[in-house]
Amino acid sequence: MKKTINDRLILLATAQECMADVADKMVQWDKSQLIMEKSAFDSMNVSDEVLRLSKEGSVLVDRLIESCQAMLENPNAVEHQKMSVVLEEIYKVFYNISVASTNVSMISHKIEKEAAAQKDIEEELKEVLVGVSESIDSAVACAELILAEI
Repeated sequence: MKKTINDRLILLATAQECMADVADKMVQWDKSQLIMEKSAFDSMNVSDEVLRLSKEGSVLVDRLIESCQAMLENPNAVEHQKMSVVLEEIYKVFYNISVASTNVSMISHKIEKEAAAQKDIEEELKEVLVGVSESIDSAVACAELILAEI
């Protein structure tokens, strides 16, 4: 009888260890969720910046077209200078779009990595919960056995 009770107490201790593992996994999952949420927020901000820069680029292209038309109608040094300024602005906008796109890509990879980490945590959590369930079932059976013997 003592051995049976001792064995069942070991199972209960195992259940407690499993529950501690669940708590640790939940903390990891929570941290991962926060990182993913921040990354999603950052991604949205960078995407908005890319959109803004694209619109700015479109406006500059329209200005370039106007400058080209004016240059063809009246070629002179002033028009050439205006054209140079517009081309430099267009270069800067598209460079900034390139930088923003790189940032979006890095953030997207970070989100992907965190999603994979969350999937791994979820799988580990399921395994731990199965262990808890089995240990608790055994503890219940032990309690019933003890009650029946008393």
